[in-house]
Amino acid sequence: MKSKTLPNLPALLPTLLLVACLPELPNAAADGCSAFADLDQDGFGDPDSPLVVDCALEGPVSENDLDCDDAVGAVNPDAVETCDGVDNDCDGAVDDGTDLEWTLDDDGDGYGDDATLVTTCTPPGGSSWVNEGGDCDDDDPAVNPGAALGCDGEDYNCDGAVDNDADSDGAADLTCGGTDCDDGDAAIVPEDNGACALGGTCGEILTSGRGTSDGDYLIDPDGPRQGLAPFEVPCDMSGGGWTLVEYAADLSFAEHFRGGDQWQWLSSSFTFTLSDDQIDAIRARSTEAEQRYVGLCDDVIHYYDEWAEEYTDAFGFRLHDGGETPFGQQSYAPYDIDVDPDGCAANGGEGGSEANATIFTIRDPGLPVVNVQCYDCGTDFYDEMFGSPLTKYPARFR
Repeated sequence: MKSKTLPNLPALLPTLLLVACLPELPNAAADGCSAFADLDQDGFGDPDSPLVVDCALEGPVSENDLDCDDAVGAVNPDAVETCDGVDNDCDGAVDDGTDLEWTLDDDGDGYGDDATLVTTCTPPGGSSWVNEGGDCDDDDPAVNPGAALGCDGEDYNCDGAVDNDADSDGAADLTCGGTDCDDGDAAIVPEDNGACALGGTCGEILTSGRGTSDGDYLIDPDGPRQGLAPFEVPCDMSGGGWTLVEYAADLSFAEHFRGGDQWQWLSSSFTFTLSDDQIDAIRARSTEAEQRYVGLCDDVIHYYDEWAEEYTDAFGFRLHDGGETPFGQQSYAPYDIDVDPDGCAANGGEGGSEANATIFTIRDPGLPVVNVQCYDCGTDFYDEMFGSPLTKYPARFR
């Protein structure tokens, strides 16, 4: 029998005497019970120490032979494997499943450089290896993931943003050298160029409470850091958060055609203060759109001709999305267009006055109007004139 060092020898002496007196028989059921010495009393027996004992199994014995070190109670099949060079759980493997991630910590701040990461049970060597990585400047102990936030235009806590970034949107407050114009709202994310929009549309700015007064606001309809940089638009907040798309010039009150009456579009489309891409982005973000087109006239019919008592000369409209409305008839279906008032129906003497204009209210997601089509607008021997104060009546979206 293997020699063992026994703990608490006086307490174990009666059991040991019993063991010594009984022979080790392959089948000892008639005289006692088969068992194994469990000197460390961890519930698992020593396979090299088979015994025949009282069936009550009193004393440092076990019915099984699964212990791989019966001198150490912390070593047995139920133990947790630890990184100590010992097979703690008796599975035949030393330190299996105990590998840790180590990174080299050159500046001694407790955080290592992720570029030096190794995975082993014990560090490669030396005291500079730590289990915490993420250090973005391993030469400066004041810079690490656990560092206090500063306010001098530097990134102290290695989160990729200049401190202090209170809303965790990746950009720091303006007062700390950052670009975030509202560091308490993660939805306000500045562009790489520093432009900081308050929302995608004027309506979003109003409903979020970021702006309630009429005026110019920076919006970003396609979202932060996408294709379009934020751009400024006038917002009608008192009217319900409308984003206004303004014209760059009026349609001058003039004779635009000569050579006789015929259906014809203006040779040049209207211009805007925004680009086509910016207008498209606003349209894509909006669910409502409307515009008032004010038709100034003199001897030009826009809608109903009182003298002829017909609508055959009614204006047609081309919209920004390429759609073209009906023309020369009363109904604009399927387009939603109202005409009120119709000041040009007398077909003469209006003098280009807005008080005598024909006003169209157009509601369509394809707005704004980019061109108009007319018929009674080109007779040689009449001064047939028309125009529109476009800059006064922008298209509205929300």
